[in-house]
Amino acid sequence: MPHTADADCQIVVEGEVQLGTFANAFRVVEAVGGDCFLDFLVYSAHEERATVRARIRVEREFLTSICEVLSDTITHPASSAQPELIAFWGQVGKV
Repeated sequence: MPHTADADCQIVVEGEVQLGTFANAFRVVEAVGGDCFLDFLVYSAHEERATVRARIRVEREFLTSICEVLSDTITHPASSAQPELIAFWGQVGKV
């Protein structure tokens, strides 16, 4: 069964993603085999449209860990100064 754990490892942020990509909306889209896409979008009410800026594919079970980390960060903003890596072990590379 897949599980999560805190992981202690070096995290590399490549140059092209170092400054991030702006998004002001997101959605969860069902994919095949129990996976989901997390789409990060730029939404414009004026244009009545949203554009996907990044799409990440994750196993559905990982959404729980994401929610927990986001909730903890919102509840305890001071703890976000040193973000933790939450590693997820499951069926890696599943298509």
